[in-house]
Amino acid sequence: MSLYHLGEKTPFLPQHTAKWPMYQYFYGSLDGSAMDVSIDSDSAAVDDLDVLAGEDLVSVKTTSKRSLSDLQQVPLTRRTSSGAVSFSNRSHRLRGSNSAATCIVCAFMTMAMICSVAVLIAITPRRQFPAMKNSDSNGSATDSSPFQMNFSRVNRGDFGDAIDSFLVPSLIHPNLINKDDTSHIFTFPFPTGAFWTNFVLHPTADRGLSYPIFVYPYGFKWSDTLLQVSYPYLHRNQEATAIHDYFFPDLTFGCNETIKARHITEFDPLSVSVQYETVNKGLWSVFLVQGSPYVTMEFGGIAPVIRALSTFENLDCPPPTLSLNSSLLSDGALCETYTNSTTYVKTASGVQFILKTQEGVFWLIFASEPLILELDMRVRITIRAVKAFNGALRVAVLPFQTNTDVNLTNSSALRCLVDHASVYPVNGDVSWKSDTAGTDFSSSTSTLKSLLGSRSGKSDTAAEARVATITMRFGTRQFSRTKNSGYEPSLLMLALPHHALRLPRSMRLGQEDFDLSFNSIKGRMTPVLGNAWTYNQPLVSPGFDNDSGSNNQSLFMEPIIFSSLEESLKEDIHLALPTTTENIYGFGKQAARLAQLALIASRLGANSLNTTSQQGSRKADSMAVLLTRATASLSAALEALLTDGVSDRLVYDANLGGLVSTDGLRNPGADFGNGRYNDHHFHYGYILCACAIMGKLDPSFVEKYKSQVDAIFYDVAYGSNFDSRKRPDGVFFPGARHMSWYDGHSYASGLFPFGNGKSQESSSEAVNCYYGAYLWSIVRNGADHNNYSDMAWQTDFARLLLSLEITGAQTYWHMAPKTNNTATLPSVYPEAFSRNYMVGNIGMNDAICSTWFGTNPLYVHMINFLPLTAASGELFGKEYAALEYNSVLASLGEVENAWRGFVVAHHAISDPNAAWEEALDLFSPTLDSGLSKTQVLYWISTRKGFAPRVSSSSEALNKSTTTQEAYSSDACEQNKNCAQLSLTGKCCPTTTGVMLGCC
Repeated sequence: MSLYHLGEKTPFLPQHTAKWPMYQYFYGSLDGSAMDVSIDSDSAAVDDLDVLAGEDLVSVKTTSKRSLSDLQQVPLTRRTSSGAVSFSNRSHRLRGSNSAATCIVCAFMTMAMICSVAVLIAITPRRQFPAMKNSDSNGSATDSSPFQMNFSRVNRGDFGDAIDSFLVPSLIHPNLINKDDTSHIFTFPFPTGAFWTNFVLHPTADRGLSYPIFVYPYGFKWSDTLLQVSYPYLHRNQEATAIHDYFFPDLTFGCNETIKARHITEFDPLSVSVQYETVNKGLWSVFLVQGSPYVTMEFGGIAPVIRALSTFENLDCPPPTLSLNSSLLSDGALCETYTNSTTYVKTASGVQFILKTQEGVFWLIFASEPLILELDMRVRITIRAVKAFNGALRVAVLPFQTNTDVNLTNSSALRCLVDHASVYPVNGDVSWKSDTAGTDFSSSTSTLKSLLGSRSGKSDTAAEARVATITMRFGTRQFSRTKNSGYEPSLLMLALPHHALRLPRSMRLGQEDFDLSFNSIKGRMTPVLGNAWTYNQPLVSPGFDNDSGSNNQSLFMEPIIFSSLEESLKEDIHLALPTTTENIYGFGKQAARLAQLALIASRLGANSLNTTSQQGSRKADSMAVLLTRATASLSAALEALLTDGVSDRLVYDANLGGLVSTDGLRNPGADFGNGRYNDHHFHYGYILCACAIMGKLDPSFVEKYKSQVDAIFYDVAYGSNFDSRKRPDGVFFPGARHMSWYDGHSYASGLFPFGNGKSQESSSEAVNCYYGAYLWSIVRNGADHNNYSDMAWQTDFARLLLSLEITGAQTYWHMAPKTNNTATLPSVYPEAFSRNYMVGNIGMNDAICSTWFGTNPLYVHMINFLPLTAASGELFGKEYAALEYNSVLASLGEVENAWRGFVVAHHAISDPNAAWEEALDLFSPTLDSGLSKTQVLYWISTRKGFAPRVSSSSEALNKSTTTQEAYSSDACEQNKNCAQLSLTGKCCPTTTGVMLGCC
């Protein structure tokens, strides 16, 4: 029985027992092909990591332990223990004598529940997010109230995980240390997902060097005295299922002077700047800007030192045909060399040099002022500046593929690198606007700007693509000598494949203009001229269940389809209800699953109300009961989460600026690293989806818990606070925590050191995050029934994040070999690797077709498919889905139960009718905790091309009829007291489990 009563803040949650397991939560393997997933910390063991081997949950506590210092090699997985506590039936159990009055109460209850469907659909007041500083609108009403943090504010140290236990605050420049508010360590909310965070985490044991960061096309490590530079593509190792671009220090920079301090001095979405300071107050600054083909440094009173990976073969001058016009120099030649026959020291003086290492790699060096370099030709290890240098230095690798490709006299790429070396980027900015807005409302050019776009006013049944115009702008400086001469070349940068597909041809350099190829793990990089890149990004607006793969025909209302859905929904509504003892990831999956079931009941009920037949009334009656039950359970679960009623609470980390779980704070290995900001978008996306659906079905939920859900939204999708050059606004969260604006997709890594920089496995769960943010936005603004009318800039920003993530996944995770596609699905990867069809995990210098928890191709493909929502229909097009299914999934044989529902749902994209046959055999208790048979059936019924064979559907209907007949003795007509009242239908018990006195 339920002890939950309306109006109570926290329900009593009884122990739930069932004949069948409530859910299968995570998947994996303990065979020899699986990865070692055990982790440990100095203070606590990992208590909530389990792996599903076959059908049994097996603890991995007894496997070998590793320390946190090995986390760059040991992945954090998203798994949990199988807690048994669940929310039980929330319906009141009516008690009394066998009186007719009780049945009358039942009748009134049923009528009320039917009416509730219409009320929940009809009432949608307009609501807005709190206004942010520096945000604007196009005239629509906004909520001017300030944001209120309703989660507890905590200090990390109180939980045993102070910042200095994993991060080195002294590496942040003193100007960026917060002196006014001791709870906020820095003047900015820390961008835990930024590409450069390895630079400020605890270093390696190798001379105090950091773990690498990757600023395409280069990689970097730093220490107290050194800056190492790698061109990782030179060290590529490619296998059938993995590509690794390894970091090797091709060049190491230092100086003759003694360095006393080093700092991160500023950052933005596209760059980070670091600075060394000597005891003599000399300064050495490095501008690490994504997409720069040069490594750019400025020296002030410091003599640079350069070391090779092994040795230098030579220090020389570029061929005269590649040098800039010498008239640009008033006091010397561009380059001259001289070798002392006694000391064997080779001297090069000027502003342009070329280095060749023992490995046969060429590097160009450009100086803004005359520079004298020396190389001892007997040792050939170190190149030193003869005296302190004041000016800029730019270094670029010459990306010859082989030694036979070397052509130093006629290469158009070398000519281009020389011609454009004098203009260099020092920072970057990203802005965007919808194609219909026409006005830039942003007042700052140093933050990521959001603009409002007008809406078409169409309902969410209209599939109209919208477009955002994105601008990536680089702040530049120029060598003073070339600037004073009037010579002003364009900035030369490198674009990734997803940029190049959309940038105008006039900006891109073709093979004839640039005959060499810079490469990264993401493929060939395209040379681009100009300090501002502007391109269009199509935006998606799938609503709650109206993606581009939807048939929009309401075929689920066909009697045989409705019957299958109804019977499945009756069973699934009781299974895998959210548990208050679950970790934050598991809780979110369970809540999102229940929310989807409630949404399906709402859709079926709403369509039933549109008919006047007796059958339509019965359907509406049935769905009203199920909807009431689902929303009551969902509301109680979400209320528990949002009001500290769960064991793994969410709290606000006042030190860094973010929502973290208490278990994750107490143990860095718990909750898959949530306490140190791993996987927040995976975790909170499910919660946002569940809250959006709850708010759509019950608008009072939004009014009651908007501040809490807004905080979850802001943790992963905040639209401000993107750089250090501007004080943060009143909401202390970093901008779009996980999004990498240059990469065009998110990374899941937080503040753990990883050897591949940042990485991400489940591209589809990243999509789910921004889908949840988008849904919450339209609900928050009262536009959930006409989402095109939502003119709030937060919604447009969520749409942009969602669309970018989809494009990123389709470009860098989805792939197909040229031999098996129609050339409409180009792959950025080599042909042999593309035959895997799906990347499992992408880092900044590797791409592998395996997962954290196993190498089975099933895991690789399905971890990048789940969860099943309308966003799945935007992420997976029919052409690619057919290739992936027919080439990989169809040949897998028997599929593990936990994954089977996803495989069937995937099949439905290309062949919904075959998938329907497969779905009829699914059994919800054996599926993933975020999925049910009902969701799969509903998904299939909404796919384009769905037209099930009557025989199969009739068979399913017969099964449902048999189930109904088993309860025929519970019908009102068979009970005297009910029959006397002329009541019809099943009332003993009701579909909610209530025993009526009239029975």
